[in-house]
Amino acid sequence: MLNILIIGCGNIGKRHLFALLELKKKIKVQVLEKDDTKINLSKKINKNFNNYIKKFSQIDTNTNLIICSTKAFNRDVVIKKALKFCSPKYVILKKISFQNMHIYNQMLKLFYKNKIKVWINFPLRYQSYYDYLKKIIFKNNPFFTMAVSLSKSDDLFSSGIHFLDLFLTNYISDIRFEFAKLTKVNKDKNNSRFNGKIVYTSKFKTIVILNSKSKFQQQINIFGSKNHYRVIFFSEKKDPWNKPKIRFYKNDKFIKNFNHLWQSQLTNLYINDILEKKNCKLPTLKKSNICNKLILNSVKKKLNLKKKTSLCPIT
Repeated sequence: MLNILIIGCGNIGKRHLFALLELKKKIKVQVLEKDDTKINLSKKINKNFNNYIKKFSQIDTNTNLIICSTKAFNRDVVIKKALKFCSPKYVILKKISFQNMHIYNQMLKLFYKNKIKVWINFPLRYQSYYDYLKKIIFKNNPFFTMAVSLSKSDDLFSSGIHFLDLFLTNYISDIRFEFAKLTKVNKDKNNSRFNGKIVYTSKFKTIVILNSKSKFQQQINIFGSKNHYRVIFFSEKKDPWNKPKIRFYKNDKFIKNFNHLWQSQLTNLYINDILEKKNCKLPTLKKSNICNKLILNSVKKKLNLKKKTSLCPIT
């Protein structure tokens, strides 16, 4: 049986909880959250659950899986406090994992010392269209450019990193990056949001991630040596739940539709995998390092953060 601790009950945390309560498996769940407002919002969605705690000392000592849904700022401190009261086998972290590589390396050593397997929550890896995209990109196009258009409201880095993870599925080395434009759109010193455009380039492949000037749905264009693929994310007005769908085109001809799963549905899938296989398709902390490092270095360069201990204010 899995004894699961969710740390943080904000937008993502309460979705994780919803998914866990839907699992038809024998599990025990605790939620560590100090904010009464967030707890009350969670209770509106998860009406039959009431195992919320506010102190680290209340953590179940038998906890063997931690899902940390806090913001990246101070996440290392939160994890270290939790490990004083339990000895988990597994930890799932949000991207960005940590806000500088100095902390990342410290935490990697801590997890290794305590024999904890750590995954990063890149949920696109459980979307059915993700494998289809990989096939298009890597099997059919040795040379390609992928242009990802995010909506105006999306953060360039915290949203764009999911597509960078797709681009780096084969863990391409020797990646270069450059900014065409970058604008900070909020004033939170620990959790900055950016709009703009950034280009990552390897020897034969390029990914361009940018914000559009409007709030239209995300779109991906893949320009290969022979074909042009277009992927459109959209919602049908007649759908009362407004569930996103994905439509693929090849050289402007429709080829395939996919449904987009919500975070709660994805959580259900990878927790099931961990229960049954003791593994899942999410990238490990170590394997996701190249993606995390690229994003951190991009922000450090733009903000002129030169010290190794400087925090990159993204989450």
